[in-house]
Order: sequence, then structure tokens, then C-alpha cells
Amino acid sequence: MLATDLGLVVKSGQTGEMIALVHNLPSAAPVAGVSVEAYNFQGRVIASAVTGVDGVAVMDLGIARPWYVKASADTQRTWLRVSPGSELSTSSFDV
Repeated sequence: MLATDLGLVVKSGQTGEMIALVHNLPSAAPVAGVSVEAYNFQGRVIASAVTGVDGVAVMDLGIARPWYVKASADTQRTWLRVSPGSELSTSSFDV
């Protein structure tokens, strides 16, 4: 069971850069000082960063492909699977 106040959104593109946005779920305010780590399939950290006052952390992945991302601050933790094929398609949205 996972109970946390941290909301995690992760975006990546073709540049090898991954952007993580961390917010407090009850207030929707950005959370500073959150440690964000990207892990590969074997569970090894391949990139890490800490969020700034805007709740944004930028990680340089290079050619590495992450399997999941973990955000943690004090006793709060959250995980997000980002493996290939698990992303949300925007093709059904009017964007």
C-alpha cells in the first residue's frame, strides 16, 4: 500500500533529458528539496536530481532508458513506472 502526499509527473523527449514535477497532493503546491532518482530495469540509479522551489528536477539520462522514477522527501515516497510502452498516449486528446 502506498500513502503519500507527493504527486509526481515525469516528462521526457528525444534529447535525453527527463523533467520531474513534484507537487503536494492536498494543496497542489510545488515541493522543493525532493530527491528524484531514475532507475533502470536492474534497479540501479541512472540519474538523480533535487527539486528547486518550483518543484522541478531535471535529469540528464544520456542514452540510458529508465524503468521507474522515485521521488522522496522525509518520510514521503512515491514511484512512477516510465518503462517503454507505459506512457500515456495523447492521440485521443484534443492537444
